[in-house]
Amino acid sequence: MKTLFYIAMIVSVFIPGLSSSEEMQKNYVFEVLLNNKPIGTHSFAIEQLQDTTNVTTRADFDVKLLFINVYSYEHKNTETWKNDCLSQLNASTNDNGEQHSVKAEKLEDKTLIISSGADTKDHYGCVRSFAYWDPKLLETDELLNPQTGKLQPAALKQLGKEEIAVQNRNVNAMRFQLETDDDTIDLWYDQNNEWIALESHIKKGKTLRYERRLAENES
Repeated sequence: MKTLFYIAMIVSVFIPGLSSSEEMQKNYVFEVLLNNKPIGTHSFAIEQLQDTTNVTTRADFDVKLLFINVYSYEHKNTETWKNDCLSQLNASTNDNGEQHSVKAEKLEDKTLIISSGADTKDHYGCVRSFAYWDPKLLETDELLNPQTGKLQPAALKQLGKEEIAVQNRNVNAMRFQLETDDDTIDLWYDQNNEWIALESHIKKGKTLRYERRLAENES
């Protein structure tokens, strides 16, 4: 069951289309479905202050079989980004009773110190997490998984425009595909370049899907 929640492990947030001079606050809530059945939500609270973005994210999933809870997942993560690069991270995960903790902090010499359990590693330069909300940040060779604390090879490609159903409403969207060593992840963005959906086909023929709760004026 652990493979069902690879997507949630690596979600952090950054808002698309903002310049360093803009300031804003915004909240996103995604309904999470497994084989079209609701299993929980993943929410994001974002505060943009000039060149700094502060993010708080939370995921809560429960998978039931015949009304019995067979799997639970809880993930909390706070991140600070500066100039499109990760400068601080504090993540905790309860993966069906298995606890994980990852911390990261950038030093003055631009080295990001990443600690996961007893393991500590240094990474110099710009490190990014899986920033689904902003496809330009996914155009990099490696992305940080905030549950494992490891950098993973990644490649992004644009597939083109299409109309998709999100929360029972048709939305004109641009589709991207992110490939990693573990998964192929499809991502959709609306005409304002905001993230609205995610889908990944996982083991045993299961499909994990995120659908953003849309406001009445969004279509």
